[in-house]
Amino acid sequence: MKKGIFALILATLTTGIGAANAATNGGTINFQGQVMNATCEASFNDSKNPTITLPTVSAKAVNNSGTAGWTRISIKLMCNPTPIAKVSTFFYAPNPGRVDSNGNLINQSDDGSNAGLSFYLNGNEADASISRINFSSFYDPSLPGVLWNGGNGLEFPPGGSGPSSGVDGLVVAVSYAKNVSYGVETTPGPVTGEVIYTMAYQ
Repeated sequence: MKKGIFALILATLTTGIGAANAATNGGTINFQGQVMNATCEASFNDSKNPTITLPTVSAKAVNNSGTAGWTRISIKLMCNPTPIAKVSTFFYAPNPGRVDSNGNLINQSDDGSNAGLSFYLNGNEADASISRINFSSFYDPSLPGVLWNGGNGLEFPPGGSGPSSGVDGLVVAVSYAKNVSYGVETTPGPVTGEVIYTMAYQ
């Protein structure tokens, strides 16, 4: 019995000595960052807060293919006074309650269709399967963003010169999406939704 107690005390003392040694073998944590004078804004179809109108489609088209009404959205980045080396934009759902089980946006229109909306980081419809944002992981701007592919963000290439510089050429897209949560055919009616975007500088 005494042997057991002695072993416990010895183990405690050994642990204490190890902790003391670890404290003396410390190091230095360095921080670095940058405060920038330049600011950038992204516009979507030439608007900072646009309303994107999708084409009218049939409920049958959405139900049969899962998506319909592919709509491209052009993005332009404007920086003032000088270009930033790296600027990224990230897209989020307003909250998790607006996201269906497939990661699409739930229709917010009262008495609307049961179809939702898919959002894509690439305007090329052929890349829809790899560029669609799964908002199940991205529903709060305080969450870290992840650059495409498999994420919710795009990185703008540097470009332009002078007091105001612009970068064109990036295109995202939106489409109607069948809400698989219902397990029924797509119903007709209006469809509305929204995404939040943020800007990040490097």
